[in-house]
Amino acid sequence: MSISISIVAKRKVAIFDTNITYNLAPIYYKAIDEELGFKKLKGMTCKKALPIINNAIKNMLDNKEEYLKLNPENGWGSYDGLLEEFKKMRECCEDNPDGIFEMDL
Repeated sequence: MSISISIVAKRKVAIFDTNITYNLAPIYYKAIDEELGFKKLKGMTCKKALPIINNAIKNMLDNKEEYLKLNPENGWGSYDGLLEEFKKMRECCEDNPDGIFEMDL
């Protein structure tokens, strides 16, 4: 006879990590929320954020020419790069609906 003993810890693990330049603020504020930008997602679950991210992607694709005009003149960041980051976020949220958005805003 024996006793099986386990120690289990619930740990926070980043499942998605990116760094988006503030040079893209005009684009992501327009795509997510004119007043809050990414702040709108802070503390939100992926499940709750997914419709917002999907809407941002759709809006960017439907209005590409309008968004391209907002590309930073200094070349730091781009519409295309931000769109790819949104798509990666979407994929992560689809796979991890209980994930929580954390950011250093």
